[in-house]
Amino acid sequence: LGIKPWPDELNKKIATNIRHIRMPQLPAIMPAPIKALVGTIWVKNPEERPHFKVICKKIREMQKGDLKPPAITECSVNRIANVKRAPYTKIEVSDTEEPGADVVTEHVMPQIPEHHLCQFSFEFVQI
Repeated sequence: LGIKPWPDELNKKIATNIRHIRMPQLPAIMPAPIKALVGTIWVKNPEERPHFKVICKKIREMQKGDLKPPAITECSVNRIANVKRAPYTKIEVSDTEEPGADVVTEHVMPQIPEHHLCQFSFEFVQI
């Protein structure tokens, strides 16, 4: 949990390869449903990629099954020097409607536009 997927490669080299549609091999320990989802996203033609809302829904479905998200205390961001976790914020968005009036929040994070939010867990950190 929380390890670099390609520890022997420079981040810049990985990013350059991805920009040229030369995708790195996914780690063997990556769960098959995640690999399948990444396969639908890592395609050259943007029109063939799933909409972000579809990606969010698939991740939520995975998290309801065998791929539960880690506890906040177990997230790798907790081990980064000089990083302080921002307060947890629960945000729920309808599966069928665009975010807007139906968004329910315990706390609002004003720096993030509502149309950028999904219903699964995110880690927000202050550096």
